[in-house]
Amino acid sequence: MGNACVWQPELELKDEYQSGTGERFLGDEALDPQLLQKEAEVTGPAREPYGKAIEYNPELAPESEPDIQAEPAAPVPAEPPLHEERPSELDALAQSAHQETAKARPSQKAKAKGKASKAKVGLGVKEGANQAIERVAGEVKGNLAVETKDALKEKALEEIKEHRKKSQDINARMAKVMEDAKKGAKNPELAMLKEQFLAGPMDASSALPGRVEKIKVAKHHYVLHTPLEGPWPENMKVVVLANGCFWGAEKGAWRLPGVYSTATCYAAGFTPNPQYAEACSGRTGATEAVQVCYDPNKISIADILRWFWQSHDPTQGNGQGGDRGTQYRSGLYHFDQEQKELMECSRNAYRLALRKAGMGQGPTITTEIKGASEFKKTPGSIFYHAEDEHQQYLAKPGSRAYCGAEPQGVSLPAFHTWAPAHLREKHAPKLPEAFWEKHAPTEGLCLRVPDEQIQWPPP
Repeated sequence: MGNACVWQPELELKDEYQSGTGERFLGDEALDPQLLQKEAEVTGPAREPYGKAIEYNPELAPESEPDIQAEPAAPVPAEPPLHEERPSELDALAQSAHQETAKARPSQKAKAKGKASKAKVGLGVKEGANQAIERVAGEVKGNLAVETKDALKEKALEEIKEHRKKSQDINARMAKVMEDAKKGAKNPELAMLKEQFLAGPMDASSALPGRVEKIKVAKHHYVLHTPLEGPWPENMKVVVLANGCFWGAEKGAWRLPGVYSTATCYAAGFTPNPQYAEACSGRTGATEAVQVCYDPNKISIADILRWFWQSHDPTQGNGQGGDRGTQYRSGLYHFDQEQKELMECSRNAYRLALRKAGMGQGPTITTEIKGASEFKKTPGSIFYHAEDEHQQYLAKPGSRAYCGAEPQGVSLPAFHTWAPAHLREKHAPKLPEAFWEKHAPTEGLCLRVPDEQIQWPPP
């Protein structure tokens, strides 16, 4: 660092030394006038004082940075003790030097303080720049994520449209085959069955008789380990949903957080305790459905309805995807007046949403909405359990990975826009938008996700 002299706190003059009298200067002994006179007589001409002040030169001072430890200054050699007398005029020189030094020291302090302040400002600017860079990077990343999400959505919609076209072609060919079979059929009963396969629900007079004996099912749910049949805990609610093949529909339902139990069943028909083959014949009037028992304190009927509408195409009439027949029609079956109101209002809202998005195979929603009480007399219950091999089918070893549902990628509008005012508070959704962003139904989703129930919020 050279020989530049750096201001050091340890050499600071005490208050009594800064009085301007010139009696003290940089640690020198007292400059007694009598001693100075004697020195002049002995030594002759005046010489430079030992304690001559060294002027502070700021240009020689080392630069300092707040983040870098300054190099320690070299110690200043102590002045030798005064043992000779000096001329009296040295007093004036000493006093003048003292005053100059006193002026220089505050200036040096101010300059050092200014440098530190400037460094802090520079540091703040640097930190601000870093924050700005991070913010811009976050925005860029977010834009990329949005673009990626939009691209995936467009791709999914294209795949849905392509699949829908294939389904329409298949359905058209199937209808032609059935029509040809009906015209040339030698067996009138077979012709009637084929006609029913396409026509829709039949009346009770032509339905199969069924049986009194209930179909036996397991005692507990294969995944949730809760009872498969009632009676249910007092606070539970029940609803029955039909949205295509009940294998995938049941898995989608039991994965919803707050669902207590599910069971596949044949619902809204005329035949008591039908069997699978009978339901597939079209002569029971039943549709493949799922009984859902849920805790309204954990999941709202509004959440379940949102999942229902978004998990299939409710415009396909007697069928869903490649599955055709009355047993695959869309249906909602309520157990109280509030469920009915919410079902009807959500249907109207979803119909408009599909129309606005240009989605749905058919021109309008064909989902039937009926009350459980309508089936008390005939056949005696809104639903009958399906055989045990159909319960929680997709979770069992050796099951065939199949789901014919065709979700349209259209969200049910916000609850407050369609729910009746008197039901909004009581049945407000429990599942936030973040849940649906991650777990909204998509085509074939139930085949790609785990069997376990979704934990929300995530652990």
